[in-house]
Amino acid sequence: YVVTIDNNITELANVLNIDKGSINGNVESICRDIRYNYFKNIYEEGNFDALLIAHHLNDHIETYYLQKSRKSKVSHFGLAEKRHIFSMEVYRPLLSLTKEELLEIVESRNIPYCIDKTNELDIYARNKIRHNIVDKLSKEEMLKICEEINKKNAEIKELRAFFENLDLNSVEDMSNLDDEKFAAALYEDLYFVMG
Repeated sequence: YVVTIDNNITELANVLNIDKGSINGNVESICRDIRYNYFKNIYEEGNFDALLIAHHLNDHIETYYLQKSRKSKVSHFGLAEKRHIFSMEVYRPLLSLTKEELLEIVESRNIPYCIDKTNELDIYARNKIRHNIVDKLSKEEMLKICEEINKKNAEIKELRAFFENLDLNSVEDMSNLDDEKFAAALYEDLYFVMG
């Protein structure tokens, strides 16, 4: 079962009967929550096992650069291939394809798709990153950045495994930590700040 929607805020607001004027705050975040709630309703009504999202390699790298630019506390760099969101199993099976490769596939097969018109405007930080950085990268450069992302995520995984066996209340355990692991131990949920 496949459901496609235009994620343009005006069209989505009309489909979901939402007053655009009532949206205050981080519009991107609010719209993302609205989309996931929309998908959750379909997910639950259809008793589905998973939600597949068409995020691609460009989205993955945009997210990573956005995290870096904000010096965000993150539990995962870039986009995770599998995640639990709004009580749904969410998969992103297209993260290895560039936007251009994905467009070639859907156009060659006459698969209908839509692009949010606001993606072309530099009114959001993500769009600025998209237009000024990611759109100028070759596939090889993107893959090199993916290696960097994968390395950082492997470090997080390694630290999580280390801390699972660590007693944070033990003076002996804490005194044996090197500076990097001690600093990471200060973050209760093992979030890491990007430098």
